[in-house]
Parts: sequence; structure tokens; C-alpha cells
Amino acid sequence: MGAFRNNSVLTSGRIIRVMFILIGLACIGFALEFVVRLPDTMPGPAMGALGMLILGAILVLGGLWIGL
Repeated sequence: MGAFRNNSVLTSGRIIRVMFILIGLACIGFALEFVVRLPDTMPGPAMGALGMLILGAILVLGGLWIGL
């Protein structure tokens, strides 16, 4: 029996890596926009922005790691 090969375009490593990087950059952009628009005295929503920043960084680094 031959090895199973998945030749689908959506599951190729390159497409997944690009999707991870784009979603990560969008999360980082959302967090930066939040920091620029809102005042400094909002601890609750600021934690959400920090979470988006962390998630975005993890997705970008994960996308780069998939490419190695």
C-alpha cells in the first residue's frame, strides 16, 4: 500500500503558515489599535488587548515555526 498523501491546497504547510501569520498580525493590529484609541485607565479591556497581543505573537511565531 502506498503512503497516504494529502495534496489539498488548504492543508498544505505553506497555506497554513500564511493563515497563521495573517491572523496573528490581525490580532496584534487589533491590540495596537485598542491601545492607541482608548485611555490608560481601563484595566479590564486592556487585559483583553494584552491577550490579543499574546495570541497574535503566538500565531505569528507558530506560523514561522511551521515553515522550518
